[in-house]
Order: sequence, then C-alpha cells, then structure tokens
Amino acid sequence: MRRSGKAVTLGVIAAVLISGMGCQTMSEHRTATGAVAGTALGAGAGALIDKGNPYRGALIGAAAGALLGTGVGHVLQKQKQAFDRIEGLETRQQAVVLQQPPQYGDEGQTRLPRQSAQIEALLVRVPSEVLFERGSSALSAQGVQKVRDVAQVLRDYPDSDVYIRGFTSSEGEDKTNFELSQRRAEVVRNELAAAGVSSSRLYAQGMGSSNPVASNDTEAGRALNRRVELFVVPRS
Repeated sequence: MRRSGKAVTLGVIAAVLISGMGCQTMSEHRTATGAVAGTALGAGAGALIDKGNPYRGALIGAAAGALLGTGVGHVLQKQKQAFDRIEGLETRQQAVVLQQPPQYGDEGQTRLPRQSAQIEALLVRVPSEVLFERGSSALSAQGVQKVRDVAQVLRDYPDSDVYIRGFTSSEGEDKTNFELSQRRAEVVRNELAAAGVSSSRLYAQGMGSSNPVASNDTEAGRALNRRVELFVVPRS
C-alpha cells in the first residue's frame, strides 16, 4: 500500500476512535456520525495536502475534519430543538449525499474527478392543511404565521441552504398536481424571503404526487401525502 493510502486508513481509524467516545444518546450519536464523516474526509484531504509527510497530513486533516463534522451535528441538533417548539411540524435529521458539479480542465476537455461527501441535514415536514386551503396555493392566515415561525429559526441559523418541496396526493391529474405543488413551494419560498430569510438560500421545487409517505388508498393517507418539506442543508 502506498504511503498516502496508509495515511487515509490511519485517518479512518482515528474517526472510529473519536466516534466511540461517549456515544450514549441519539443526539450524541448524530454528533459522532458527523465527526466520523468529517474525520474520514479530513484525513484524505490532509494526506493529499501534506505530500511530504502524508501520515502527519492525515492526522491534521482528521482532527480538523472531526471538529467540522461535530460542529455540523451540534448546529443541527440546536436547530431541530428550535423547530420542535413550533406546533404542527415534523422534524428529523438524516444523511444526504452532496456532490460537486462537473469540473473540467483548462482546455475544457479533461474532466476532473467529482468530489462527494455525506453530511447530516435536517428535514422539516409541514402538512398542507396547516398552510393552505384544499386545492389552493394561497397561504391561510395560520399558514403565514407558521412560515414566519420557521423563518425566525432560519434567520437564527443562517449558514444553511433550504430546499423547499411541495407534494400532493394522487387525486386528480398529474399535471394539475405538479403545478399546484410547484406554486405552493414557491409561495412558501417567497414568504420566507419576505420574512427576512435571504433568497440566495432558498430553492423551491414542485414534486406532484411523487414520493408518497402513506397510502393514497385512504383519505388519512392522502392527507399525509399533501405536504411541504424543507431540507435544511448546512453550507459547511
């Protein structure tokens, strides 16, 4: 094995050691998971940066990556606690994979390797009836207040991007459902921006009846499928 490969392995071992320290609660587990991801990625980067001594580079990178990963987990925990105080929201942390866009060399021909990383993100789910009347894309008075409550948390934690997705049940035509879900996602985005969240952080997308979270065979299931979801992804 080449020295740089050994150095990365050393960094991964360090990640396992760091993750095993005091991981007793779910919150602590989430923080440790962030530390593992950060340590492994940091070790690889450190080994490449310090080519003269990849072992030293791996250890430096592992330490820095662990701090970064732990910090992300801690911020998400605090943010989740803030969202949990808003009635009617469902929140949970889950891992998402982030990947850089394609990169090309100076001549525009050589494609450079794409880098990807797994990072903890926060899912915030809001039933549509909390925000909208049936079949409408106009926020209700209750919906406006709910979005403003969400905006307050996002303003308190500004170092993240927010992906807003609208969903419907399978009732009706697919085209109609998609257009309604798109309008609803955009309305939530615009209201968040009006409430002081930077528009550069906000992305809206209609999903129609795709990705149901319950059966569309019952009204109770269809009600769960009519929803708006926000993915809060730390920029770090």
